[in-house]
Amino acid sequence: MTKTVELCYNLDMRSGKDAIAKNCFGIGIKYLRRGKIMIYIVGSLNMDLRIESPYMPVAGETLTGSNFMTNGGGKGANQATAAAKLGGKIKMCGVVGNDSFGATLIGNLKAAGADVSHIRVAEGVSTGIAVIVVTDGNNRIILDKGANALLCEKDIDEFLKDAKEGDVYLTQLENPIDVIGYGLKKAKEKGL
Repeated sequence: MTKTVELCYNLDMRSGKDAIAKNCFGIGIKYLRRGKIMIYIVGSLNMDLRIESPYMPVAGETLTGSNFMTNGGGKGANQATAAAKLGGKIKMCGVVGNDSFGATLIGNLKAAGADVSHIRVAEGVSTGIAVIVVTDGNNRIILDKGANALLCEKDIDEFLKDAKEGDVYLTQLENPIDVIGYGLKKAKEKGL
């Protein structure tokens, strides 16, 4: 039997405490926290480079921005981090470059409690980058998928080798779509 799970949460950034906002499909958060299920997440890992700007510059214009920050991101990494902080047993599969951003993203996921043994480090390509420009509270994002584009069927096969019926499979659409489709098929075959 296939289980569909969506975890909705709020993270109180001031106190660092997690608060469950909604348990959408009836799977008990207590089972997540007790490690009764394994959550397999296949997805993107990006370093977000964010800056605020008074307006969008025109061609050839240089502006002074403010509040620059770097954050780990990518929909897959964000989902893995959130689920791990809620106490789940998380395995993450993705690809990063052999660079400082990739090392930081892997370190962030480890610190959150996720199993990162299936994040492949690729040579000769950069980790995915999202350049985020915020003006008047609205963002514009330029994405370089980088190593995310290298996720392949072999990564999925190795990742799901030990998966069993009742575990949960989660993915997004920021990696090659044919590989995402392959992963969904394999997860269904295993009863995830």
